[in-house]
Amino acid sequence: MTLEDLVHGQRANAVIGWVLTGIVALSAIWNGLTAAILWCGLALLVVVVASVPALATRDWTAMLP
Repeated sequence: MTLEDLVHGQRANAVIGWVLTGIVALSAIWNGLTAAILWCGLALLVVVVASVPALATRDWTAMLP
């Protein structure tokens, strides 16, 4: 896979985006368990904002620009 495939590959970009969104979601869970409520809320906000385009279009490859 070349860099150009990664930049222009919609599916590859979506997979990378969802993996990063999952990492942030795990961070939110961890922060919630450790009573860091402010950081938990911030991480959940990031997950929601990243998920809105996919939920609105019902297309898992839709991501923020």
